[in-house]
Amino acid sequence: MKKFVFIIISLIFILGISILILSKSTKLNYIKTYNFKDLPTVCGDIKLGGFSDLFYKDGYFYAITDRGPNSREFVKNDVAYRVFNCVNYHPYIVKFKLENDEAKIIEVKQIPELSGMPVGVGRDSTPLNKQEKQLPYDINGADTESFIIDKNGNYWIGEEYYPSIIKLDSNLKFLARFAPINSPVKNPKVTYNLPEEFNKVRTNLGFESMFYDGDKYIYVFTQSGLKGEETVISVIKFNIDTQKCEKVLKYNFLDKSIMSAATFTTDGHEIYSAERINGKHYLNKLVIQGNKFEKSAIIKDLQGFENIHENIKIEGLANVGKKVYIINDNDFGIDETNNKGCFVMEFKRSNALKNLLKIK
Repeated sequence: MKKFVFIIISLIFILGISILILSKSTKLNYIKTYNFKDLPTVCGDIKLGGFSDLFYKDGYFYAITDRGPNSREFVKNDVAYRVFNCVNYHPYIVKFKLENDEAKIIEVKQIPELSGMPVGVGRDSTPLNKQEKQLPYDINGADTESFIIDKNGNYWIGEEYYPSIIKLDSNLKFLARFAPINSPVKNPKVTYNLPEEFNKVRTNLGFESMFYDGDKYIYVFTQSGLKGEETVISVIKFNIDTQKCEKVLKYNFLDKSIMSAATFTTDGHEIYSAERINGKHYLNKLVIQGNKFEKSAIIKDLQGFENIHENIKIEGLANVGKKVYIINDNDFGIDETNNKGCFVMEFKRSNALKNLLKIK
């Protein structure tokens, strides 16, 4: 009898341990946050921030800032205005590595030939300075939102104003810029060879995300649907060798959704996207089916998981080995709803794929 009781107790103990291990294995239980320290300031006392994409290459991470600190938006007499806190701002590329709990900055460079100002009437809200006096437009302005570094060390940037794709060399010197045919903004430095349909981007919802296949193609996503296609994201398949669009792919989306980041894993040839729906962040796995992108799997609302910061704004995504990295865009700390600062979050891709993804 004692032997039987001992066996039963042992089985219960083993079962309990198994359940405990299983329950832990099905959670996103490895999350690490790396905070940026010693960030330089811009425009006097504003700390560098606004990181809008993330890329990994040869042991280092790279982040790009957007058009710079801007605060109030308002409408007066049916005209939309936006206040720019930093008038003479140029976007930055920041190179860093992750050590212990810190995102340690290695190098900070500006892109001198681009400003953050809107390129022309109708491509964004009318720009104002802090005294609410109108600022001039700049045909060399760019709302830089996404980028990759290609096999030759060149930078390719997606921006929202025209919208356009910009090519820089390894020293961030301007090489080329590509925008839609018949764009309402004319600039002798721009090659107008992208499909004309991209003139129908909704204001400030141009080229938000991109990923690189590691060879000759970049895929560039609009942030939201074009006018008349509110539930369909349009994606340019761009050949960086010929410098031409080869195809436009479509991605069925939910209305009022936002595509915020995309990345490609060269080890497993897998595509991931970060998306925002009603303020909640989702990480998806995508596949290309003919002329369409489709979701093959999804991790539901990232903010629903343990240790995920509240009010984060995911705008950059990178995969390194079996880990996924996301970067927070803190809007330079101007928007008080996003005061968590600049940081990178890391979690294991194997956990995400094996245990959390809901396969269709």
